Amino acid sequence: MRLNHFTNIQAAEGIIRSKKLWATRWGNSIDSKERVALDYFKKLIADHIEQNRAELNFEGLENEVIDDRQVSDAEAYLTHIMGRMEYDDESHHTYVICFTEVDDDEYMWRGYCQPNDQGVRLSFDGSELLGNVKSSLNIYNERFLEAELVNCIYIDKDIRKLEDICAFDGGREIWTGLNRRNFSRPHVRWPGSITSRNDHFLSLVHRIIRFSMRLKKWYWRHDREARMVLHTPHYVHGGPSERSEYKLHPGLNAPTRVEVPIYDISDRVNICMNSAVGYDESVRRVPIPLADVRISPYANREEIRDRLSRVLVSNSVECAILDSEAPVRPGS
Repeated sequence: MRLNHFTNIQAAEGIIRSKKLWATRWGNSIDSKERVALDYFKKLIADHIEQNRAELNFEGLENEVIDDRQVSDAEAYLTHIMGRMEYDDESHHTYVICFTEVDDDEYMWRGYCQPNDQGVRLSFDGSELLGNVKSSLNIYNERFLEAELVNCIYIDKDIRKLEDICAFDGGREIWTGLNRRNFSRPHVRWPGSITSRNDHFLSLVHRIIRFSMRLKKWYWRHDREARMVLHTPHYVHGGPSERSEYKLHPGLNAPTRVEVPIYDISDRVNICMNSAVGYDESVRRVPIPLADVRISPYANREEIRDRLSRVLVSNSVECAILDSEAPVRPGS
């Protein structure tokens, strides 16, 4: 699977030199529309309650009073889940790197490469990139627990009601936990009580939030987005505080963005040991899974090609430099 990243020449040069990508904390996404996924999932649960209230009668929970109403144990449970989703630590300590499966497209060039005349598309080998990132997690295991690649699911069409999530990886386990009456042996154990400290309750909430990280509105379907999701145990350190990209979210000891190595850590260590070179030189020599680079149809191709050639050679990266074949919009 190819993972493509549309950017500009300055950012591309930085990625090739540092051999790292920025991961953004999902709970503080640059694009506020990303948060629509949690709201949409909460609406699915609310609609499920409304349409099935007469049948929501699960064992193991006591009736509760919510908003001055005596409600069934199951409705109380689902309502508590919706409330917990908004504040759960999972969304605050998960980082995302966004890619696309789109290779060469005028819409992507205009939308994601600014300024327009300096656009560059980097294409990575997805499986090798994920393996390299995981190698860094093994070294710095106090930072991230795991990494995974997921394709976005476009709501409003693919998911219209709660049970539609069963068609996707991880969705059936969530449906089981939310809707026990359909299953005799649920994958997610039913909690005996609803508290923020209940492990089974939190496990289901975490599953829902992780699933929500894959959701985008149908409006963005043209992006064909894939995401590398990095789950953290608690808090992470982003790097030197003097860097402009390092920003703490108000009230949270967690940086907005962190840099993630895209080379195999063991390769860099071997270069250090076998060649007796320092950290900077070992990073310059270590390979990265960059398959090719494509230049925007709006760019000064001669200038951009020259800059790309120099930064690739000086950092020991071998890949093809291609020109875009996408049609240019008239008047651009």
